[in-house]
Amino acid sequence: MLFNKLHADIEPFYTNLEIAAAPKPWPKLADGVPRRASVSSFGFGGTNSHVIVENFVPPTPPMQDTEPLLPSRPFTPFNFSAASAGALRGVLSDYAEYLRSHPDTNLNDLAYTLYARRSHPPSGPASRPRRQQSS
Repeated sequence: MLFNKLHADIEPFYTNLEIAAAPKPWPKLADGVPRRASVSSFGFGGTNSHVIVENFVPPTPPMQDTEPLLPSRPFTPFNFSAASAGALRGVLSDYAEYLRSHPDTNLNDLAYTLYARRSHPPSGPASRPRRQQSS
């Protein structure tokens, strides 16, 4: 971090401020209370920003996933879209890499997300999901 010491003219105004100059463990919190931190940035020329970040606690997974990884229907389209053919090739390449590195991805969830959360630019094929058989 680029912080060493508060300037003497500023120091009196920051009595209740802690500057994290080195990593430290999170304090213990009660169950159900998320970890939360504020980050401020004061830039040259008057650019200021502030963000509050909070950790995501994933839901507890079910004891056993009874939903198949492949759709039970004969055809569930993957709707990919992008602003241009070149951008679409990049999107398809990124998803192919993701699916190779995450073979347990639920394809029903992916198909739904691709359909429900997409924009509608001009370039966009639909593709049928296929899993390669392992030998």
